[in-house]
Amino acid sequence: MVECNHVNKNFGGFCLKDITFTFPAGYILGLVGANGSGKTTLIHMLLGLYKADSGYIRIFDSDYQDKEMNIKEDIGFVLQDDLFYKHWNLYNNACHFGKKYKHFDNKKLVEYCRQFGLDERKTYYKLSKGERLKFQLAFALSYNPKLLILDEATGNFDLAFRTEFQRLMTAFIQDGQHSIIFSSHVFDEMERIADYILFMDKGESVLYMDRESIIQENRIISGERYKINNLPSQNIIYREGDKEDVKVLIKYSKYDKYDKELIVKNVTISDFIYYYMAARKAGKGGQT
Repeated sequence: MVECNHVNKNFGGFCLKDITFTFPAGYILGLVGANGSGKTTLIHMLLGLYKADSGYIRIFDSDYQDKEMNIKEDIGFVLQDDLFYKHWNLYNNACHFGKKYKHFDNKKLVEYCRQFGLDERKTYYKLSKGERLKFQLAFALSYNPKLLILDEATGNFDLAFRTEFQRLMTAFIQDGQHSIIFSSHVFDEMERIADYILFMDKGESVLYMDRESIIQENRIISGERYKINNLPSQNIIYREGDKEDVKVLIKYSKYDKYDKELIVKNVTISDFIYYYMAARKAGKGGQT
């Protein structure tokens, strides 16, 4: 579905550096990282808004240089920017921009608007921030794209709609021919729907793993400090705690044996993201 190969882009004050990953069809990729880590910049690169200084991006086994229109017809997106005419109603906006997409279906647009609690006759500027993002999503889905790219959309959705959004995203990829890339600060969404995690920091992709590998290859261990100190330090990703009680995120193998008085817990995606970000912030090794 998406291939980034050693992609570099220099914007002067900020750089994307050596971004490399391959993302298959039929899955959901979650982009993780602090503000300013490069998530939005990468999304703009994937949308063809910027050209790489070196390396390449291929989407649907094609690149923008040769098949830009074909690629863009099959990508739906939700961005933080206002992309529609403020004084037009939703239906007229959709029909106007829908002309750019050969599979745009105005009836489907109306269906999604009503499903999302939007009145297609309402003027765009009267919508709240969350409603504008819902409308972007309704428009994107109305032309049946193969790939959905969402930039921090869900943080502005109400709690009730987040549940519906998660059902929609799961259904969207069900046939194995569609994929989603989304960035979010809401880690429990990564837990529920992301199949792959791409962790970004200061313009670099510092980790790319599938969810099952994260869960299977990491553990959280807590206990007395002197027992924690007996663990192999090279496997500890991050440690925190006071002088007596310590908790660590550690690389795990099914062959590892731990002191029976230590508490060993399976890691969640939210746990892993939290500790991994803390380790990056603390520096190499992340130990405190």
